[in-house]
Amino acid sequence: MMIVKPDFYDKFACIAKECDFTCCQEWKIAVDDDTADKWKQTPTPAGTKSRRKKLEQFTQYKDGTRVISLENHVCPFLNEDKLCRLVMQYGDEMLSETCQVFPREKHEFGERVEHILMPCCPAVVDLLNESKKFSLIESGLEHQNNLLFRIRGLLMEIVADENMSCEEAMLVVFYIVSEFNRDANLTVECARAAIGQILDTIKGMSFYKKETYNECYELFLDLTENYCREGMYSEYLEAAMNDVRELENEVCYDDEFELEWDRFQPLFHKFLAQEIYADTVNCDYEISDMVIRIQWIGLEYALIRHMCFIYFKTKGKLEYQQVRSYIVLVSRMMGYEEDDIYEYLENCFEEMVWEWGYFALVIGK
Repeated sequence: MMIVKPDFYDKFACIAKECDFTCCQEWKIAVDDDTADKWKQTPTPAGTKSRRKKLEQFTQYKDGTRVISLENHVCPFLNEDKLCRLVMQYGDEMLSETCQVFPREKHEFGERVEHILMPCCPAVVDLLNESKKFSLIESGLEHQNNLLFRIRGLLMEIVADENMSCEEAMLVVFYIVSEFNRDANLTVECARAAIGQILDTIKGMSFYKKETYNECYELFLDLTENYCREGMYSEYLEAAMNDVRELENEVCYDDEFELEWDRFQPLFHKFLAQEIYADTVNCDYEISDMVIRIQWIGLEYALIRHMCFIYFKTKGKLEYQQVRSYIVLVSRMMGYEEDDIYEYLENCFEEMVWEWGYFALVIGK
């Protein structure tokens, strides 16, 4: 058995009432069967503003999953100090598995078990920000020599390289993974040897900031439409929409913003490495699935950058606290189930697997 985890994994601790983006609101909080059985006879905790007498009455089925019924998008057990009434009255054992585990994930590949901390939690973003680089701790015997794992390792190396910008790194990554999808005979060694040449070619290409801004603006509107309609994440999305209205029609990414954005490049090198680690390998994945996950990670990065740009252009500054909030927000908004990602890409783009040129339009340079 081999255990793999980020080197900061064991440092994670919930910051509870200090959290400015609680996980107890604005998304589905699943209730597993064992917890549902315990809740059948458990009284509603003191202080809960409801006439429902048993915890079971606070659940419902949504999209085929039993979840906690949210009130105005907020968990009914969350108190004014952002603490959980269930924990305060009954202890952690009364929480559903989702609440006990979040923001941790575990992926199992036979004898290999990978542990993950998801960046849809502010405390995880803080750990990423404080770390020198995204590093994995591996213990036990390695039984995997799968090509996808080796490709993923190469992609993580590329995005962690701070000699490139995050944009350049993602363009190299997408080119390489697309080549693996096209050429079944390509080896990891050949791909690694070609990185310098690919990067030189990208550096010599012309990119148009206005076109990238326009495309990211359209993607921003599309990806946030349903959340705006349902009144979710309104504190952030309504503010962003108001900021957009203040901007001139001809605005686009500029040198002033790029200088400010450079300050956060070390964080995003680690963020991208962790996303590739977490999302690009699964038990039944093929190379084409890895390509699609890189596209999704690219969209995620582009949307975070776009929201940071809007904020910077209207406020004249960009602080870590705001960047952290947008990382958490976009990670939650784009934390789709696998089938939903494929459905979105199929419905919104001419081809599910993109050409490199379109990826370059979204990412820019």
